[in-house]
Amino acid sequence: MPSLVRKKGMWFKPKRKSRRFSGNKAYRQQALDLLGSFCAGCGYEGFEKLLDIHHKDKDPNNNATWNWQILCVMCHAKVHRLGMRF
Repeated sequence: MPSLVRKKGMWFKPKRKSRRFSGNKAYRQQALDLLGSFCAGCGYEGFEKLLDIHHKDKDPNNNATWNWQILCVMCHAKVHRLGMRF
């Protein structure tokens, strides 16, 4: 059973560190500059914050430029949850 943390008189499970925002994300801007600020799946060109850098081999530590693909959050979810390819 995980240890609990007490805050303001209530007990909570401690938050786990998010994998999504850990480490160096300097490659994000580099990928957007190199590949363009649009989704490779559907062509979305709106807010840059809604564009993800997808790692084609699904290894978030492999930041080789050939391994990057720009996808909007919806297409990125389709790749990981439905197994679609773009």
